[in-house]
Amino acid sequence: MVRRYDGELVLSLIDQFRATSFFCVPPMLLGFLAVKNPERFTLHSLRVCLCGAAVMPVELMKRVRELLGVEVVDGYGLTESYGFIMTPYLDRFRYKPGSIGIPIPIQEVRLVNDQDEEVPMGEVGEIVTRGPMVMKGYWNKPQETAEALRNGWLHTGDLARSDEDGYYYIVGRKKEMIISSGFNVYPKEIEEVLYQHPKIADAAVIGVPHEYRGEVVKAYIILKPGVQAAPEEIVEYCRSKLAVFKAPTLVEFREDLPRTASGKVLKRILREEAMNRGASG
Repeated sequence: MVRRYDGELVLSLIDQFRATSFFCVPPMLLGFLAVKNPERFTLHSLRVCLCGAAVMPVELMKRVRELLGVEVVDGYGLTESYGFIMTPYLDRFRYKPGSIGIPIPIQEVRLVNDQDEEVPMGEVGEIVTRGPMVMKGYWNKPQETAEALRNGWLHTGDLARSDEDGYYYIVGRKKEMIISSGFNVYPKEIEEVLYQHPKIADAAVIGVPHEYRGEVVKAYIILKPGVQAAPEEIVEYCRSKLAVFKAPTLVEFREDLPRTASGKVLKRILREEAMNRGASG
């Protein structure tokens, strides 16, 4: 046991005690990437690294996989569903990068539109689930319970798509979707592109109000140590990889991002800051 997470210390413990499994949240993996000379540690004992609690960008998973020498997989679950309801760990030999896996056998999962109609394979819909893993309700909150458990299904608020093999891919939170010039823009897609930039260590994307477009994309960037970049550089990079309406028009460099204890970026706080300062901030 360690009192406070430290990437270098944990790598040394994996090495010392020949740990075989590592279960974590994304900031812990980011901590590994910040360790200098990680080749000092022998990590051959690891067999699996399972990440949860927040979406892990594919590019970061790739870097950690190269560091640890083991597949890094991302599962999916909620407090309301008691742990994972989907995980690639059930089918390790067919793992697909970027996927949160397949539903566990005792749990039903669907993707639905705003009318609770199931969407076709490949289209984006809200994840709803039912089964023995789902809560009975929120304590002393009947209205919130009725809203979350509509028609017998837990409505998660998470948007995803599925493929022909039954694997699911998170695209973002329903309430975080950006509508710019009438187009739906999913922050995760833009964040995945930002993480591929060689100068970027961490990133988060939100929508901010715009008089004509409804919303525009704003990116918050943490640069890797010792490098510099201009906002225009980030914007042009995104435009080379994405449709114009998806590329950020606003870029802000920061030293850190507000996060929950489990590692999720508190985009609500970023939006409040942007609203208080105006979109141009």
